[in-house]
Amino acid sequence: MALLVACEGIERHYLRGRLSLRGVDCADVDEGAEAIEYCADRPVSLVVVDADHLGPEAMRLLRQLRMPHACRAAPQVALMGRLSGGPRWRAAWAKAQVLAKPLDPRSLDAWIVRSLGPALSAPPPRVLFEATAAR
Repeated sequence: MALLVACEGIERHYLRGRLSLRGVDCADVDEGAEAIEYCADRPVSLVVVDADHLGPEAMRLLRQLRMPHACRAAPQVALMGRLSGGPRWRAAWAKAQVLAKPLDPRSLDAWIVRSLGPALSAPPPRVLFEATAAR
């Protein structure tokens, strides 16, 4: 499960599309408090926070999401936006990946594979040849 926080417009649709190609379900929330509640109630593997829309609250949210939980592992988090050196450094300090806008498909796919592992993030194998009926 992936959670998109304050993602809007084309970025939200693009993220949902890329994650669905990997078999990852997505949910959307608009605010940091909603994200904390969502992660407390459900297991979430990936969280993408749009810093351009959430503003200064994004860094506090990243630190809260990365705090250890008694029942499950903290999700992998990414901060998305047009970020300069200072916010990039703070995101790294919060153990978050930085996804620069506009989103690069290779960087996004690499982050998904690193976060979930190749076994969980690979598309399902295609069966090219069906078993033929015996004559």
